Amino acid sequence: MNFKIMPKSAFSDWVDRLIGSYRVVGPKHKHGQYVFDELGSVDGLELHYPTSVLPPKKYLVPQKEVLLNYHLDGSHLEIASKPDPTVILGIHTCDIHALKLFDRIFSQGFTDQHYQAHRDSVILVSMECLQMCGPNAYCRDMGTASATDGFDLHMIDL
Repeated sequence: MNFKIMPKSAFSDWVDRLIGSYRVVGPKHKHGQYVFDELGSVDGLELHYPTSVLPPKKYLVPQKEVLLNYHLDGSHLEIASKPDPTVILGIHTCDIHALKLFDRIFSQGFTDQHYQAHRDSVILVSMECLQMCGPNAYCRDMGTASATDGFDLHMIDL
């Protein structure tokens, strides 16, 4: 495992470069709640947030998705295009543990090809939880307050 230190002053430029190359989603404050949503700039990103009401799983298991394109006469049948390359930024470690369970569930027996296509197109950037999300959080009791794998990049606010 490699360790690098990024000065906080460089973080905004790094996120802006990511937005220039990928669809970047992260936690945002909306209507009094926190949700994972697409970022147009680093301005809406909230890395220190309580549990979100809309988790990052919607980018791996979308509620609505085109799977096939076809003509009713049978002259055309094709699998829909691949998902856009996406960076999910600021995921809590408990969500990393949940996504590891999804990876296991959707790869056992018959692999879910659509989930795997989304998973292959996603870069996970997680944040170490240095404080509990709220008074009812039980991540420490469940052993999900920290993660050693399941992410592509793990950040700790020093």
